[in-house]
Amino acid sequence: MSWVKVTRILDRDAAIEGLTRMRQEWQDAANGAPLNGVQTSVGLLLLDVVNAIGLLPEEAALVMGEGALFVELEPACTPELMRISF
Repeated sequence: MSWVKVTRILDRDAAIEGLTRMRQEWQDAANGAPLNGVQTSVGLLLLDVVNAIGLLPEEAALVMGEGALFVELEPACTPELMRISF
């Protein structure tokens, strides 16, 4: 039996742009408050990162763990929601 490993290349520019957009959205949500003082759910922050860099649901499960966090947030981990568009 032979196995084939599929390698996806993360476009660094797209990742940087996605993470920058995520930070800008957090700044907007914070209404000008410094981000280092904003309290948030770590799970939702991980979801934002997963979406910003365009991970597939299978990859998101690895990042968030396959436990309760991923099960609860999986509906938001779809390729349509995670597609980076600029």
